[in-house]
Amino acid sequence: FRIGSDNEDRLLFNGDYYIQKTDEVAGNVYLDGCHSEQLIGQWWANQLGLGLLYPRDHVLSAVNSIFKFNFFKSFKGVPRERIYASESDAGMQLITWPLGGKPQATLFHHDQSWAGSEYASAALMIQTGMLDKGLTVAKAVRDRYDGRLRSEWTFAPGGNPFAEIEWGSFYSRSMSVSSWVRSQRAAE
Repeated sequence: FRIGSDNEDRLLFNGDYYIQKTDEVAGNVYLDGCHSEQLIGQWWANQLGLGLLYPRDHVLSAVNSIFKFNFFKSFKGVPRERIYASESDAGMQLITWPLGGKPQATLFHHDQSWAGSEYASAALMIQTGMLDKGLTVAKAVRDRYDGRLRSEWTFAPGGNPFAEIEWGSFYSRSMSVSSWVRSQRAAE
């Protein structure tokens, strides 16, 4: 575990966040992009009490970079091919290229905002002591999917009061967070 963790950190941490290195030249690559799910394993490890996968200062830097480069107060003027948020909505884009170098053939869904990914990133921010940033991301998702604003049951940009729309319209990752939030509100 430690050897693998040390090697990944040495090879993939660019000084700000973790990048992708692959032998693939086209298709599902993001390379030097800042991926909002680059530390999804750390988020899960935190929930299981496994501790840090990488050096603490690198994890904090990467989490800060996710917020800095992937969170938008609004998507107005942000070029996107597939839209899961309106221009006036706030949210996180899955992958950005703040240092340039966007591959011509990248992940099909790089410019989308997925509530499940956003919630996981928000939770990781909170877990690493960045409460304000985490709550900002979580609030953006809940505001975007407030059923009082959009009552249609469409695929995108949609937004109904029961679940955040992703691939399956009722995507389990998002719904699990929504259920937890509702249970916490009921307990209050």
